[in-house]
Amino acid sequence: RTSAYMLHKIAEANGGIPDTCRVIFANTGREMNGTLDFVQEVSHRFGIPITWVQYSPDAPWFETVSHNSAAREGEPFEAMIRHKRYVPNGRKRICTEQLKVRAAKRLLVSDGWKLWTKALGIRFDEPNRIDMPNQPREKIWMPLVDAKVTQRQVLEFWRGQPFDLAPDVVSNCRLCFQFQKAKLA
Repeated sequence: RTSAYMLHKIAEANGGIPDTCRVIFANTGREMNGTLDFVQEVSHRFGIPITWVQYSPDAPWFETVSHNSAAREGEPFEAMIRHKRYVPNGRKRICTEQLKVRAAKRLLVSDGWKLWTKALGIRFDEPNRIDMPNQPREKIWMPLVDAKVTQRQVLEFWRGQPFDLAPDVVSNCRLCFQFQKAKLA
């Protein structure tokens, strides 16, 4: 919800998404189906093309997919574990790094991008997620932090929309090792 809210606000402020921008959704193959449906609906309802990318175990280490062809049974996640030869854990969150960050970065580089600003849907009321340094090719931008947007504002926005994330979606990634047992249950 937060990233889609941010996307809507960026489009609203610019009269659409500028041609110099690329909206990317990185599928891990472990997202809940409701998340995938929501991303598709955001693209359709907001009229914003979203490029779907997912990790591939072979060069160029990513593939572009669509709502219909995106992995849903954890295939990219399992391929990444086989390639890396260990599972994600609290010290090495390779799932986010490989399946999301690097897959998207590899897509941009393959399209000839050299430098870019990456907008992240992180809210002002998520202080533990805010301290993210810029990377060699990318500057990190958190417009919702700058605008002091909170979860309450995001949820209020979605209550006024004709569609929303399915109520049973509690996370983007099924069975994440970072969840407490109660959330996993």
